[in-house]
Amino acid sequence: MTHTHKNERLTMNVQNLAAALRGGLIQQDRLLKLDTPLGPNALVVQRAVDHSTIGRDYTFTLDVVSLDSTIELKKLIAQPVTLWIQQASGGYRSIHGYVHTARRLGADGSLTTYQMAVSRIKCNVSLIQRQPIQWPSPLLAFSIRGFDEGGH
Repeated sequence: MTHTHKNERLTMNVQNLAAALRGGLIQQDRLLKLDTPLGPNALVVQRAVDHSTIGRDYTFTLDVVSLDSTIELKKLIAQPVTLWIQQASGGYRSIHGYVHTARRLGADGSLTTYQMAVSRIKCNVSLIQRQPIQWPSPLLAFSIRGFDEGGH
């Protein structure tokens, strides 16, 4: 390879890197990628930890970074996401789930770090918030309330 050809390749790589930095965070060719309702490259996975037990569903805790420090995390709750894990072959394995929790961990310069818990089962936010349940019959409601209060 000639010296001129090496310089052209180096210049091209530097130009590609500069364009990528100007364009913001990118997920292309990363070990972990994430699709969210926020759009492509809005959140870039920094770390993923799998919590799974035999006979139970998985939960992934994802640490993600973003250039946007104003993401409304409550809008992500119960939304579908896809985590892509790069395989040895170069392809990706997809893991689909729903966001159960999301929180802001902090910021470092222009990067803001968030953490999300994702699992296969969509959470029922009304039950988590302990909203009152509308019973179909007052008699049924009385029986269940009595049982909950220590009745038999």
